[in-house]
Amino acid sequence: MSYEQFLLGTVIAILCAIGFRKGRWFLSKTRKGQRIVSFFGEARAIWVIRMLFGLGCLFGILLAADVIRPMRW
Repeated sequence: MSYEQFLLGTVIAILCAIGFRKGRWFLSKTRKGQRIVSFFGEARAIWVIRMLFGLGCLFGILLAADVIRPMRW
């Protein structure tokens, strides 16, 4: 495992955890969030955004733990 992979996975996990916590702000203050609300409705949009940020957090943790390995050229 490389230092860069650990750092990138940790940063992804932290940013997604912050996004998970600030989901309502994201939905109300950004254009992409407002588009998600218009497509899914207000009740489902918070669950969709939480699911996306949760999956991103899981991906970051797995990347930092060297379970997911990036392609090497």
